[in-house]
Amino acid sequence: MKKPIYLLFAILLLSAATLLAGAKPPAQTIMQNASNTADLSTMVKVIKAAGLESLLEGQGPYTLFAPNNEAFSELPKGTLENLLKPENKEKLKKVLEMHVVQGKWTIADLKKKIEAGKGTAELTCLAGEKLHIADHGGRMLMVKDNDDDIGMFLGSEAVQANGVVHVIDNVLSPKE
Repeated sequence: MKKPIYLLFAILLLSAATLLAGAKPPAQTIMQNASNTADLSTMVKVIKAAGLESLLEGQGPYTLFAPNNEAFSELPKGTLENLLKPENKEKLKKVLEMHVVQGKWTIADLKKKIEAGKGTAELTCLAGEKLHIADHGGRMLMVKDNDDDIGMFLGSEAVQANGVVHVIDNVLSPKE
């Protein structure tokens, strides 16, 4: 008879510990999380080459729309290699700044802003250009730059100590 009570107590204790563990704020920064995510290895390489690593390790808060490795592989041949050349560091930095906005914008926050904006939310990225966030058929969100590049949100967000990361399927670019 005592065994089921102990088992029930153990389950309750484990459940409480799990809930408390989930309530803790994230300990990692955007950069630390991205560095530990295999599908963002190209993004991490590009962030480091542009010298933006300290920004995404900083206090923030920031929202990063992070293209996955496949998004970078779909760029026209030679584009990434050209951007990674030391003489193109400022251009690379501007491309990366297209993917970062000030503030912590979760999916719930973006959906509220979309609703308030009557179908679209407008955010200003660190490159100074507007990004437009919209709902795509009620299934996912998408981000569009002024050059009509569209990135679909892939999966869920990753809330970090200094902001939030949304993995997207396209590389955004500054208006030429």
